[in-house]
Amino acid sequence: FRQTLVLTQRRLVTLEEELAHGQVFLDIERVRFGDRLQVQVLGHERAQAVLMPPMLLQPLLENALKHGVAECLDGGTVRVEAMVQDDWLRLSVTNPLPPDPPAHAPPLAAHQGTGTGLANIRLRLASLYGTQAQLELSRQDGEFRALITLPRRYAHHDFDAHPGPDR
Repeated sequence: FRQTLVLTQRRLVTLEEELAHGQVFLDIERVRFGDRLQVQVLGHERAQAVLMPPMLLQPLLENALKHGVAECLDGGTVRVEAMVQDDWLRLSVTNPLPPDPPAHAPPLAAHQGTGTGLANIRLRLASLYGTQAQLELSRQDGEFRALITLPRRYAHHDFDAHPGPDR
């Protein structure tokens, strides 16, 4: 909780800080889900120093668990990927989709969300970046993917001065 308060007092944080905060949340959730929750974090080194608004990743992780892993009998893998492409940071969270319920089954309220987290992300991106940033949602091959794209801005210009291969 304290870490969340510290992060939200800042206008921008590095992706590295945002990922570290997300990792703490996922570590707590691993206690709840046990072996049903697997996590993959894939990121290019250049992406770690990119600045972004704090707490964008948290609602995506919460949704991935609530609407994905928790609804799948065997759980699943939440994959977080970050990369720099040209002048953009691309940050995605992918999770398994639960199987579709039979047509005769009543709708489950647990499957429905209010969309507040995603709406807040869109509003925050628009207020900071205008039309330059976006949140895209997609479903494909049994997975749900949320992709945030925003302008690449570094806290330190080390990578701009010495570009190298991403890892």
